[in-house]
Amino acid sequence: MRMMQRFSLNKTLLNKEWRDHRFMFLIYFCVISIPAIFGPLVFWLTLPTPYNELDWTQLTWLRDAYHMMDGGEPFSSIFSVFIAIGVGAMMLTNDRVTNTLEFLAALPVSRREILTSKYAVGALFLLVTVALNVLALLCWILLFGDVRYVAADAVEWGMQFAGVLLALYSVSFLMSTIAGNRLAAGMLGLTATFGWHAFIGVLNNEIMSDYPYERSWLDYLSILNYMPSIMDPVGSGQPYLIFLGLLVFSLLCWFLSVKLFQRNPFENHGRFLVYKRLTLPLIALFVICVFLWFFR
Repeated sequence: MRMMQRFSLNKTLLNKEWRDHRFMFLIYFCVISIPAIFGPLVFWLTLPTPYNELDWTQLTWLRDAYHMMDGGEPFSSIFSVFIAIGVGAMMLTNDRVTNTLEFLAALPVSRREILTSKYAVGALFLLVTVALNVLALLCWILLFGDVRYVAADAVEWGMQFAGVLLALYSVSFLMSTIAGNRLAAGMLGLTATFGWHAFIGVLNNEIMSDYPYERSWLDYLSILNYMPSIMDPVGSGQPYLIFLGLLVFSLLCWFLSVKLFQRNPFENHGRFLVYKRLTLPLIALFVICVFLWFFR
């Protein structure tokens, strides 16, 4: 209990956030876990006795599990990025839309406790999901044997994947503290992640145009470049350092979120942004980022 109080975690608020989002979490868990859990599970349940009766569909299910760690970029890994951003955008703005935040603020709890409980539930969902995926990958080694990856590969992939999803979630959550509704939170979350990634790519092409096959230091500034499901991610071979670095970055985003939320004018809930003067500049920034993404 003292540990929870030290980190501004309120048990009642944690239970409230879990009850509000548990069905959404279940759906997202199923999507994220397709290549690591549900695909191989279907393969195992439909595995015929003679090995030569395997068809290409069943092999594809099992192949996705290690393609995910080998730069194969399976469909669900792309969805995982959008899920992390979406969860970060919705944890706070769902209560803005229903005007529940005013009710919570009237309770004998601080704004810091309200925000931290929301952030913690979303972050724990992503971390537990990745941990269960890693556990499943380790189980497939025992069941199938010839899965073309070893236990260390699964653990290292999980560390890096968890760090990336947590960082994307934290950035989107930070943006949601100035958003007045779900649309604004989603736009800001995408701008701060995909938009920034596109801007880094354009800037990198201008600086490194004479050295197209060399990696620039700018690549280290985009979270998406650390995604383990892409070919040759930044920091490849150092998953534990990447996780620690992204964890520190995520905690910094949480700290800034608390500071912004403590100054939020609740009377502007439902508007595009809680700070009205930033509306037009941020919409313009979103349009520019969309242009850069499609025409980079």
